[in-house]
Order: sequence, then C-alpha cells, then structure tokens
Amino acid sequence: MKSYKEALAEKDRIEKKLSTYDFSIKSLVYISHLEGTTLIYKNAFAIKYDDWYLVFTEHHGSFVYHKDDACVWYFEGKRIKPHNKMKFATGD
Repeated sequence: MKSYKEALAEKDRIEKKLSTYDFSIKSLVYISHLEGTTLIYKNAFAIKYDDWYLVFTEHHGSFVYHKDDACVWYFEGKRIKPHNKMKFATGD
C-alpha cells in the first residue's frame, strides 16, 4: 500500500504537467466525506492511485483522499467513470 506521502508526491508530479487544456468543461468530481461534507468541483477529474484518489481541479488546486475517508465519483458528460467510483468503507 502506498503512503500518504507517496500519494502527495504522485499528485505533485502529475500537477506539474497539467495545463488548462487538460480540463473538460463537461466533467466534475463529486466528493462525499463520511461525516457528511459534500464537495463538487466542475472542470475537474480524479485518478485512482493505489488506495488513494488524486483529485485535480482547474481553479481550486488538487487534493488527495484515502478510499476509507471519502467517496469520490468522477463524471464526464453524462457517464460515470466506473473505475473511479468508490464505495464507503463500510461497503454500503
């Protein structure tokens, strides 16, 4: 399992290569934390990295979430990307 420090390094590595053209106006990332907070980022995408999700936004920076701490969905157009769909740690 990759550590948080490794996930941050991977996020930083990817982020350095991104440009405005890497973000689609038809995409969004929906994040639901287990304690109830919900975040929605338009013009964003998420990448699964081991037990981590790396979230990249066009205007709000990038973030790292562990699969047990939040539920992350990545939508592009009207389709959900199933490989980026996470279940809650409880299996619900």
